[in-house]
Amino acid sequence: TRVVGIIWLVLGLGFLAVAWYIRRDIREPDPAPVLPGVMDPAVASQLSATGVTARATVQAFKFLGQSHEGATLVEVTLGVAGLDDAVATRAYVPLTEVDRLEVGATVPVQYDRADPTRLTATWSRFATL
Repeated sequence: TRVVGIIWLVLGLGFLAVAWYIRRDIREPDPAPVLPGVMDPAVASQLSATGVTARATVQAFKFLGQSHEGATLVEVTLGVAGLDDAVATRAYVPLTEVDRLEVGATVPVQYDRADPTRLTATWSRFATL
C-alpha cells in the first residue's frame, strides 16, 4: 500500500506540472501573425533612412487573392534602376492604385544595398506609360 501511495503521489505531481504548463501557455499572448508582403515597421523606418532610392519598372505581377486594410497582395517582379537582376517581392498594393498596376509602369522604391530583396515601394506615386 505504501508503494501504491508513492505511485499516486508521483502521478499527481506529474499531472499538476502538466496542468501548470498548459495554464501558463494559454495565458501568454501569442505573437502577432506576420503577413506576407508586410514589412516590419522597424525595418521599414531603417530602410527609409538608409536605403537607396531608385525607380523600378514593373516587369511582371500576379494577384495572390489576399486583402488587408484596403490593399491587395501582389507578387511583383521589379526591374530596379542600378541593379543588374530583377527583384521579385510580395507587397500589398492599395486598392486605389491597383488599376494603375501594369507591366511597364514605374514606381519609386527604396532598397537595402546589402539585400536588394528588402525594398519598399511608394505605390501612390505610380507612373504609367
